[in-house]
Amino acid sequence: MLFAGLGVTLSTACVDLNKNDVQPSTWEATLMPAPAFPGLAGQAAAVVSAAGTDLGVGLSGATPGAQHTWALRLGTCALPGQQIGEDTDYPRLAVSDSGKAAAEAILGTQLARDGSYAVVVRLSTADTTRLACGNLARR
Repeated sequence: MLFAGLGVTLSTACVDLNKNDVQPSTWEATLMPAPAFPGLAGQAAAVVSAAGTDLGVGLSGATPGAQHTWALRLGTCALPGQQIGEDTDYPRLAVSDSGKAAAEAILGTQLARDGSYAVVVRLSTADTTRLACGNLARR
């Protein structure tokens, strides 16, 4: 009889690992330009849901016609870590004649509520000079 009662207790205590109870959250960052690019400004925002992370970035004051790369990284601007996702997950920031650019990436991973993340914008695929960076903060 003791085992029967224990079985009921254990079965009700099991967790369904396929159930995803992620509460949507919003993250934001102001992109700070590197010293060599003082006219550059930008914003980044992410929405995290059970499906993953929808991340967008926008720039102004960039060189018209440029094609910049960008990515989300673990860590902070001062100490960036591993990139989240692949390079192909992040479409290029194609700068318009007015010096503006925007792009969106949909990542199949969720940001940890207590994690540190930075959005880094670089000059190009060939030249990885940092143009701007912003630390994402959960709102």
